[in-house]
Amino acid sequence: MSDQMDGISIESGELAPQQELAGDLLYEPLDFFLQKPFEPETFRNEMSFLLQKVKQAFEAMKEDLLECEADRDLLSSTLQLDIWERLIVEIGAMIECIGSPERLRPAIHRCAVSFYRDLMDPIRSIKLFDYLLHLDPADPDIWGSYGLCLIEMSEQCIFSTFDMERRSVFCFVRAARLCLAHLIARDRWLEDRDDETALRLAGEYYYNASDAYPNPVSRKGMYLTMMLKRMESLPGREGLEGREIEHEGENLTREMQAVLAML
Repeated sequence: MSDQMDGISIESGELAPQQELAGDLLYEPLDFFLQKPFEPETFRNEMSFLLQKVKQAFEAMKEDLLECEADRDLLSSTLQLDIWERLIVEIGAMIECIGSPERLRPAIHRCAVSFYRDLMDPIRSIKLFDYLLHLDPADPDIWGSYGLCLIEMSEQCIFSTFDMERRSVFCFVRAARLCLAHLIARDRWLEDRDDETALRLAGEYYYNASDAYPNPVSRKGMYLTMMLKRMESLPGREGLEGREIEHEGENLTREMQAVLAML
């Protein structure tokens, strides 16, 4: 069986067990997301401490720069100095934006990307993304952005204690489910978008999860998205909860229940 959804081919062929992320894992609680409230003062204290450390590194590099003799070393050190100087500005911006979630989100994201992209430091980056997830855990864009950054880290071969591609799958699947949950709930998130955008994003996130690490849940999710797209009118939660959901011969009940659990 195969089908097309916005140019994406959905095949029903079986994957070798060693090539596939077990579907059951994608229905379990996330071991890297504690679901605790964002604590502004804790964040302020940690970022203030980090800012002091970065400033110290910046001053030390300026002293080293004065001792450079070779032109090549001078150029390399100057580039590094620019990076650390920019980090000082970015961390300061995060601290200044603590009272405004709308400004704080992009500030955290910029700094998180700088740490892994410019300094090859995934530990700091992942810590910042953890704060970002807890700042607005119901926003699909944050989960999707974290997943994309994990893929980029993996492609740069940055060392980490966990499989970045594997973790990105959990982020992408959660982003997709949140898109569909907001669509069904008709809530504030959907006010700034429309049904077509929500369905398109859900399909893209499910596809990204499958592309990062083959798994059966992504395929079911794409079928679920396709089913909702073909409906003339979307039922509310009460019309979906406790029902057997099937489309194109695929049992989508478990994935639908996972979507509804996001509400």
